[in-house]
Amino acid sequence: MTVVEIITQISNLPLKDVLVYLTAKGITDFSSKGYNKIKEVIVDKQNEGKYAFVPDKKEAMLLNEFIRHPQYQEVKHLVPKYRYLDLIRTGLLIKNYNQTIKVGLDKDKNSQRIKFVKQGILRRPNGNRLLKIVKFPTTNFFSVVLRHLYDLKMNGYPENQLEEVFDELIEDWENSSMFVKNEDKPVEVMNFCRHQIQHNNQRFFLLALNRLAVDTVQEVMKTLRDEKIFERNNYEIKTTESGSEKLPIIEIIIRKNII
Repeated sequence: MTVVEIITQISNLPLKDVLVYLTAKGITDFSSKGYNKIKEVIVDKQNEGKYAFVPDKKEAMLLNEFIRHPQYQEVKHLVPKYRYLDLIRTGLLIKNYNQTIKVGLDKDKNSQRIKFVKQGILRRPNGNRLLKIVKFPTTNFFSVVLRHLYDLKMNGYPENQLEEVFDELIEDWENSSMFVKNEDKPVEVMNFCRHQIQHNNQRFFLLALNRLAVDTVQEVMKTLRDEKIFERNNYEIKTTESGSEKLPIIEIIIRKNII
């Protein structure tokens, strides 16, 4: 068989089946002349198994650098045996592309790479679930959620329970989080909080990044505290404020009291 015919045969096989097939054909030395293309297929399949897509050379380098990214390191610290840990790096890659697009660099090229990565993930078994994990580090709420997991760890949650909470948050963050914008009215934020409490959600989150939005969140929280709605429903609140006077940031975690 020619190299082209061999590649055609193995292109849609899982890596394990590819190696079995090549061994049966007596092909075990990929340094032989003409076998470079076969080696490339194997490397691509190895990468696809690790990252759920086939990265190009630049992406592979970035993914390797993201091992040292603070958020990846934090996830690794909190849930070191998490079975989809490497997908966090893929999410950080997409976040990097999004940030590059925002400043106007290689918009079309980077948009195409984001599309390619997502399509590769969706083709994998359980692709929709994997894509949710990849999207998580691209959201504004990722750092808030990591802070919540850290608090649980400090309260004695074992590693397996932290993994369960992390999985729950990946599934539910869109429903249990509100990113408050300047145009949002206090009644909208109030209704979100009341809805979460009425449905007895274990945890929910508020985030605001600008002065008007921060003021709205603070107004709503004061009203709800005055009503003692959190106290009556056994919720505790953790508020983190950062940023500057001109660009304040407020992150609020509201969760069922675990004590």
